[in-house]
Amino acid sequence: MPPLTEGQTWPSEVPEFEPVMMDIYNSCHVLALRLLELIAKGLGIKDVDSLLGNFKNLGKGRNGTNLRSLRYPPVPEVIKENQIRCGEHTDFGCLTLLFQDNPGLEVVNVEGEYVPATPIPDTVLVNIADTLQRWSADKLKSTRHRVVMPDSP
Repeated sequence: MPPLTEGQTWPSEVPEFEPVMMDIYNSCHVLALRLLELIAKGLGIKDVDSLLGNFKNLGKGRNGTNLRSLRYPPVPEVIKENQIRCGEHTDFGCLTLLFQDNPGLEVVNVEGEYVPATPIPDTVLVNIADTLQRWSADKLKSTRHRVVMPDSP
């Protein structure tokens, strides 16, 4: 369980928030370790257990990890031409696990073009992030992505 930093507290207005978020966090932790194991095997790393040992303190103390819950507000009736919700970027860390339920995410394909990452029910979208690209000597590429406005408000 990740500690809160000094001065942070769980919202008292929603008492069930902490246990629900901690359950999600712990499930994501298990999934991330399993993904790292499979990635290591796919990269041909011989001592996978040793590699995974490097992650035994993931999310503990100064070896932080983030769980962010994002919600995009409803689309206003009038929007600017070419307006987007989140500009083009890659993620800094190792992996990003995304539980998406609305369209709007676009990723850059191997041709360098943005394509929709259409939500698929009951799935987790996995983005390779900058750190994993570096660790894999660029065998895995960090996913450049953005979030666009939906077609209709």
